[in-house]
Amino acid sequence: MRTALPRVLALVLCLSAWPSATRADDRPSAVSAMQLDLVGGIAAIEAPGEVGLAFALGARLALGRYTALRFDIGYGVLGGSRSLEDRWWLIPSFAVVIPIERLRIELGVGVGFATSSGYTDFDAFVRAPFDDDWAYQLIPAARGHAAFWLELGADVDAYAQLDAGGLIVEGNTLGLRVGPNQGTEIPSAAQRVWSTLTVGTSIRLDGP
Repeated sequence: MRTALPRVLALVLCLSAWPSATRADDRPSAVSAMQLDLVGGIAAIEAPGEVGLAFALGARLALGRYTALRFDIGYGVLGGSRSLEDRWWLIPSFAVVIPIERLRIELGVGVGFATSSGYTDFDAFVRAPFDDDWAYQLIPAARGHAAFWLELGADVDAYAQLDAGGLIVEGNTLGLRVGPNQGTEIPSAAQRVWSTLTVGTSIRLDGP
């Protein structure tokens, strides 16, 4: 019995260590799990000479801890030196994620479609159909973003995001173009770009 006791104790220690080793081995699978979130927020939107408000909705698919796919829909109205303008966009993007405990830093780029339009005044903007002076609708667009995410609970996160985008009008004839010379004129840089500062939340739709 005395010679068997050390062997029994060794077996007990090995069995007690086995669950923790199994949990450690499970961590890589948790890292690789996909997580789908619904994202929404309110934004301040700016273009050269114009400022306004926008809203953003979308979905975020985490591909583990370090990468994510996004699809964002946004719409904003701006006023300023060129009277009244609006922007809206449909842009998928890919992002690299840097996790720091409950905080995540996300850096992404994407290509999709967007619209930029200009109006003489507010009455022209609300008149149906919209009586725009110039419009570049569903034109290819590119956007980059930097977001800071904070975990608030098991299923809810908060975020602040800065992004900048612009229409790609050269080298293609995609979209509807209305304006001087039947929309063939290239819009100015101020008319084709925008940036936003968004604050919002995300809700998990599907667990890992």
